[in-house]
Amino acid sequence: TIQLYAVAATPRGAATPLISATVTTAQDGTFAITGDYSCTGNPLVYIVATGGNPGGGTNTALSLMAALGPCNNLTPSTFISINELTTVASVYALAPFMSGYTNVGAASSNATGIANAFQTVNSLVNTTTGTAPGPGLPANGTVPTTKLFTLADILSSCVNSTGTGAPCTSLFSAATPSGGAAPTDTIGAALNIATHPGNNVATLFNLTAASPPFPPTRSEEHTSELQSLRHL
Repeated sequence: TIQLYAVAATPRGAATPLISATVTTAQDGTFAITGDYSCTGNPLVYIVATGGNPGGGTNTALSLMAALGPCNNLTPSTFISINELTTVASVYALAPFMSGYTNVGAASSNATGIANAFQTVNSLVNTTTGTAPGPGLPANGTVPTTKLFTLADILSSCVNSTGTGAPCTSLFSAATPSGGAAPTDTIGAALNIATHPGNNVATLFNLTAASPPFPPTRSEEHTSELQSLRHL
């Protein structure tokens, strides 16, 4: 299921869903939302994909996102790719402004801050192609792409499953902070990893599949490297 959200004008407030109809992807994952939303006030928007069948049945734990920027920038010819890589970049950049994929926002006094976070996503990943780095990266800038790939690969084992059993339960267990609640979807897991960078790092690293979808993955010094991802 595809939903386009406008960020809230309150810190971590309830984002506004802009698509009233139910939009689902085709069997090959493609979708179209042209004509299904409006951009009143030109808010910052992000798109979320939830559920779906990666091959073995419906995965209710699957959630992926891509932070897109001002709504008026979207046109009928805009192509959007939503995958684990866009999810990691979006969550890490927006972590100070979100508590889950339905709660993303900032006070009006911090409108510049959340706008800068969306710009960061545009530097980290390309939401048109689902690759890294993004088109907003300055000519003299660098992006820790291998670190991004590693986190995307950690999420992918759960994403590419039925949502039950070891791939997701192992991820959610490792992404549960001490004294905190376990996440129930992959965006929530990514957010916990971003906000608790020293938690179960080696365990998380070992969740990477043998043939990950976003190579190369960190193969050494993984503890210090993943811990430093919080500072992206």
